[in-house]
Amino acid sequence: MVRREGKITTEVRPDLHLLGDPDAKLAAPKVQGELSGLLCGRDSIVPALGDERVLTQLHVPIFLSQGERSAALELSTGQIRIRLIQGQLSDPEAQAIQARLNLLQNRVNAAETPAPR
Repeated sequence: MVRREGKITTEVRPDLHLLGDPDAKLAAPKVQGELSGLLCGRDSIVPALGDERVLTQLHVPIFLSQGERSAALELSTGQIRIRLIQGQLSDPEAQAIQARLNLLQNRVNAAETPAPR
């Protein structure tokens, strides 16, 4: 998602892959305008391990889309949160999302902690 001349547009980027090595450094995609978020179609609405890199390295939210459902994964004052934009979650999905958020938060916290000397 790119902001150009005050409007947000979507750019399809088949060259950009988030899934895979969850520890790999992300390179900011080259866009005409200001990167304002990433939209990812997924098989599951549960955030993937490594999605926190979009928040901490690219400093933009990641919007997850699965069928008719969508959610925004955001970082606010150091806290990862997810906001369901459209659709509903089953109880097992809500539990899986909470477990994943806890894991992603631990990864964010570990990345912010300086290594011991």
